[in-house]
Amino acid sequence: MLIELSLVRDVVAIFGVVAGFSYYVLTVRNNQRNQRLQLETRQTQLFMQLYQDLLSEGNMRSLLDLLNMEWEDYDDFERKLGSDSNPDSFVKRTSIWFRMNGIGLLLRDEMIDPEKVFDLLGTWIDWLWMKWESIILELRVHYNQPELYTEFEYLAVEMRRVRLERGITEKLPDTYTRYIPET
Repeated sequence: MLIELSLVRDVVAIFGVVAGFSYYVLTVRNNQRNQRLQLETRQTQLFMQLYQDLLSEGNMRSLLDLLNMEWEDYDDFERKLGSDSNPDSFVKRTSIWFRMNGIGLLLRDEMIDPEKVFDLLGTWIDWLWMKWESIILELRVHYNQPELYTEFEYLAVEMRRVRLERGITEKLPDTYTRYIPET
């Protein structure tokens, strides 16, 4: 009888330990799930704030202006659109470029999802980078700033990666926002 009581006591203790451990594991999993949901919610809120800001009426005008600006080469760009000759152009482009750079930094740090960025901004990002890549690369050299807008470049590369992963291989038109009727 003594053995049976100690056996029952040991079995009850073992079940208590198993129950406690199971409760701990379930609690940790639940906390991880909640933290993941909170992180996803914060990421979505952050991205939507960026999205709404970027696609405000004023920024949309700046985006269109940037896509429709024209130049022959870097010297022509400086004459027509450089900060000395055209401060308004400088303000428009750096404002947008810094925003793209910020989105690229958040993307690199995995604070926003590349798929969501592509769904909402992918074409704009592609167009902007295609239009301004040669100028940005020249600015890096001309002003000895090799890191200038590297996060914008990273963003553009990631958007191309997403585009290709989705099987979207069509080339974006060089005309950007200008309508050219087919002849």
